[in-house]
Amino acid sequence: MKNKYALLLINGLILTSCGQGYQSVDVTTSIFPHFDLVRAVAQGSDLTYSMIVPPGVEVHTYRPTPRETAQIQDSKLFFYSSDLIETWVSGMSVKGPKIVNVSHSLFEDDEHQHDDEEVAHGVHYWTNPLNFIAELEFIRNELSLIDTANLALFENNANDYRDQILSVSDGFTAELVAVDHPQVFFVGHNAMEDFGEYFGIEIIPLVEDIKPDADVTPSQLANLVDEIVSAQAKYLFVEELASPTFALTVKAELKTKHNLEVEILELHGYHNLTLSDFDTDVTYLDLLNRNITNLKRALL
Repeated sequence: MKNKYALLLINGLILTSCGQGYQSVDVTTSIFPHFDLVRAVAQGSDLTYSMIVPPGVEVHTYRPTPRETAQIQDSKLFFYSSDLIETWVSGMSVKGPKIVNVSHSLFEDDEHQHDDEEVAHGVHYWTNPLNFIAELEFIRNELSLIDTANLALFENNANDYRDQILSVSDGFTAELVAVDHPQVFFVGHNAMEDFGEYFGIEIIPLVEDIKPDADVTPSQLANLVDEIVSAQAKYLFVEELASPTFALTVKAELKTKHNLEVEILELHGYHNLTLSDFDTDVTYLDLLNRNITNLKRALL
């Protein structure tokens, strides 16, 4: 399948016999949420696409290689999250593609806003399913500009994906109505604020900073332990692709000093996938279902 072949471009593999270091594609994306949406909308068309950040890589510290920059240059469209997440984009010297700052386009560009629309969002806006659906519709429109022959296909694909995401999100929201002040503890950076606000879940992070490489202090660890003990929580959530060191430290502290056993579960922020997940075409919807399954164990 042509689009599946495009996925292999992610690591800049040499796919041609003429010595070219990459294969140009129609659409390049920075991180997983945007890649997933392009893939969902373009399914069944001849559009090719790729994700620049390789699977398993921490997106906040990633910097593109010259080969990866060249692939962006040769694309028609390049989608990235924001200048706060992909700080390297502002220093790129590329002139070929239309470069789209998704956050700016969704939340600051008057062309894509309704007069009566007040959209709440944080840096990790895609964790809110409604923001993700807004981006779905935006990407559908952008792809329609470069492939006018597939307008109906893109519309149908976008509508199908939107309906699936809403069905899952609405179902979980309905179940949470029975929970008085749902609350979970998150050993990670403050990446799930928009997710928590959408579902009405208080997510207490270890670190309030938006970046995962922020320094963690002993007092932050102690404060989180105290809050978990006070709540008598049985589950501790961790972010994807992160070292388990701090989570294991908190778990051990709770056991040895407070005789409190906690189970560690993942709460995925959709930044990136493991190589295994990428190879098996895991989607945003799959990750949403995973998150809901884990949260149900802790809350319901």
